[in-house]
Order: sequence, then C-alpha cells, then structure tokens
Amino acid sequence: MHLFVRLTLGLFFALSLPGCQSLRSPYELIAPVVQKDHDISEFGYAAVSKTTDRKQWGKLKDSDFKLHTAKPLTRGKTTYVILQIDGGGIMGITPSRLVAKLEAALRKRPGKNDERLCDVLSMCSGTSTGAIITGGVAAGVPGEAIADFYYTKGYDLFQGKGRLPLAPVFQHVLSREAFQEAFVETLDSHAHYPPTVRLGEMNRVPILSLAAYDLVGKRTVFLRNQIRLDAPVNTKEIQLIDAISASALSAAVFFGKLVAPDVVMRHVNADGTGYLRKGAVFVDGGQGTQNTTIELSAIQALEFLKNDPDSQVALISLGCGNEYEAREFVEVLGYNGFDQVSDFLFRNQARSESILMQWLAAQHIEKLDERLKVYRFDWENDTKKATPFSVNAKQRQFLVDTAEAIAGREDFRQLLTDLGDSRIPLKQFRQ
Repeated sequence: MHLFVRLTLGLFFALSLPGCQSLRSPYELIAPVVQKDHDISEFGYAAVSKTTDRKQWGKLKDSDFKLHTAKPLTRGKTTYVILQIDGGGIMGITPSRLVAKLEAALRKRPGKNDERLCDVLSMCSGTSTGAIITGGVAAGVPGEAIADFYYTKGYDLFQGKGRLPLAPVFQHVLSREAFQEAFVETLDSHAHYPPTVRLGEMNRVPILSLAAYDLVGKRTVFLRNQIRLDAPVNTKEIQLIDAISASALSAAVFFGKLVAPDVVMRHVNADGTGYLRKGAVFVDGGQGTQNTTIELSAIQALEFLKNDPDSQVALISLGCGNEYEAREFVEVLGYNGFDQVSDFLFRNQARSESILMQWLAAQHIEKLDERLKVYRFDWENDTKKATPFSVNAKQRQFLVDTAEAIAGREDFRQLLTDLGDSRIPLKQFRQ
C-alpha cells in the first residue's frame, strides 16, 4: 500500500481512539510535536501553563465603563453636522430608521416643517449599504422614504427571489439591475435631482463621499463630489447611481464586480511619485478595511473647525451591527494554526479591527478638540440575529426593534433634542 495512504489511514485510526475524540483536526495531533506556543512569562508575568485556576480570565468584576454619554451641543454656536454610515447589507434597516428620526427632530424647529437632512448636512459619508442611505440623503430623499425603501423594496430584493438555488456558481445571488431600478424609482419620486444626476451637479450637500474598493489599484477609493487625492480625477462626472453601485452593489458573490473603464485615478508609488491611470474595477466598499469612514469624517470635521474656529461639529456615526463581543481567553488558548488562518481569511480581521480603531481614534480627536462631538450608534450582532444579505420577517422586526432601542438611549435622545433646538444654529459648510 502506498506510504501516504497508510499514514492517512493510520492518522484517522488514531483519531478514533479514546481520548482523541475531542481533537478538532488531525493537525492538533501533530502540532505539539512541531510547534509550541509561548506565554510572556519571560517579561515577568505568570506562566499560563502553571496556572490551575483558569476562571480568573475574562471580564473583570466591576470594571464596566461607558463611551456613550449624552453630549449636549452648545447653544448659540454655529454647528456643522456630518452623517456617516457603515456597510451591512439589509441590516441597513436600522440606520435608515435612525436617519428618519434625525430628520423628524430637525423638522421640530420653527418654520422647518419640510426640512430635509440634505438642507443642513455639511458632509455625507457611507460605505456599501451606507452609500445607499447617504447617497439618497444627499440627493434630497426624505428619511422616511429611505426607511420605507429598506423595509419594503430593499427587504424583498435582498431575498434574491427568482435566483437559481446554486447561485453564485452560475449567476450572482442578487440582481444589480433590480436594485438600481428600484432605487432609481425612489430617487425619481423623492429626490431634488433627476436619477441621472452626476456627483459634480450635487450642490446641496457640499461633500458626499462613498467608499468603494478598486481591484486595479488594490485599495479603497472614495467617490466624491469634490476632487481629492483619494478620489478619481474625474469623480464629478460619475452619476450618483453608479457611485452608489460601486460602493454597495458590487459585493463579490452577491452582485459581482463593476467595471469602470473611463474612471481616471492617481496611482501613488512607494517613493511618493505617481501617475494617472485609466480604468477601475470596483467591488463593494465593505470588502476593504474602510467599511466605516469615521476617521475621514473626523478629519473633515477638523477642516470645518479650522475654517470656522468659533463653530462646533456634530459627527453622527451609524453602524449596521457588528461583532464586538470578546472571545473567551481559554477558548483562544486552544487555537491552532488552522484556527488562526481561518480567522484571518473568513472573519476579515482587518475590517472588524478598523471599525473599532476608527471609532476610538475619533474619540481621541474629540478629547483633543472639545468643539467636536462624536456620536456613535451601533449594536452587537451575530448571524443568529440577522445577516447582511438575507433576513426573514422575524429578523427584519429585530432590526426595527434595534433602531427603537438605540433611539431610546440617553445620548441619542440628547442629539434629537439638540437637532430640534432652534437656539443651536445649523449651518452648511460651503466650499
């Protein structure tokens, strides 16, 4: 019998023996022989291997703290408002409803009954589903209409009805054309602009920034209605619906890549030199690390404050449900090389890390400049509660209930109060 076959059969036989049933893979049988994990006892800490009471690890008793606190805006101070929304597929139901509540608060101001968020926002920034929401807001679609789109048409479209059961082997799971057609109808019914509007023609919102990943340039780029180094040179010529599609309707197995042969980008080399290149191929912005664009919004806030030193900025950041819960320390002690590689490949470590790091960075900037107020609204989610690309009626209701729970938080209620207070003058930043 071939040596490889004999070794394989022997290995599986060994795994069937008593005491080996708890092994999760053949790798664990040989791992102790070929490698050894190390603790940091060399630096003065107690060796994990010598500790018998493993219940000591995990959440420390009475160690709770809270970053979410009510942050009243200063009355009488010129205020610029920034709206930033993460990606998350159909879980955008939650932030879409929060956007509607923000707009409703704004309309409580005297004489502002018909006010829309686009009339006061100085910047809209979004990724993937956040691009759909902020793109609609920037175009003048009322918050209630966006929330209704997600709850009705968006919900139906994300079910992938009529698609082959073996998708995406033979076809993509979701239809980009169906999504575009449905959202164009929403724009046509509610927006200040025609559905074919180009980014450069959108002057009601000074800054619109939608994140998309360019497979050619191997990095996240931002489709803006202004020219910047991280945006296409001809970004103002891109239609809004195409910018939204590049960010939201190009997820790998769900919609497929979106080819943009006429887009011109600045390519930057390692030594700081560069050149212009033509041709981009976009995939969903959520596939890069910039799923949340909080840090770019915070940088923009600093620019507002530099140009108007006596003002203040409210940066409103809406998440779409993320995994924040820490693992158990003793669980990770048992991780082998395969576990770690799997976590890197399939969980997307860079994205989840980026979300938290950007939020913490914004918190730090806020501490450095008291004129900046950062409001972050997200929730703990896992696939048992809802998934980005397919939810049932019960999960849809969970996303609605989540929005109501967030709206009941002290910091959100304070924000609504301030947006409805005419003694806090809201001003759009003009370039």
